[in-house]
Amino acid sequence: APAPATAPGATTAAAPGAAPPAGDSPRGDGADVAAVTLTVQGYAAAFAAGDGPGGCALLTPATRRRFVEQVRDDLGDVSCEEAFTQLADATPQEDRRRFAQAEVVDVSVSGASATATIRVGGRSNAIPLERTEGRWKIASAPGR
Repeated sequence: APAPATAPGATTAAAPGAAPPAGDSPRGDGADVAAVTLTVQGYAAAFAAGDGPGGCALLTPATRRRFVEQVRDDLGDVSCEEAFTQLADATPQEDRRRFAQAEVVDVSVSGASATATIRVGGRSNAIPLERTEGRWKIASAPGR
């Protein structure tokens, strides 16, 4: 399954500017925390849906390249989008549903770097992000 330790996680629907769930204590500017949260939620939703273009669009350019290199032995010479879709399609439906229900439980922002902690099926994973061209992107190759 693509993404840090288990894959990325989040809820499938979030209003623009939505903050992490109540009770959590995000650190950083509110707009950045919301943007990081939406990026991670979008990535988890893309994985759950098998949406390669949507998932890869949320990775930094360097992370996209690393991901394609990592899967080359198993999948051949494919694009990020093709690899992402194939990995999602190969993941059991029950696991994909967990990604659709994943939650961002903590966000920490420091300058152009951030870390979001997601909970997927009872497991928590930290996902590093970088601000690239004004947008928050995931900076860890799926599955790593």
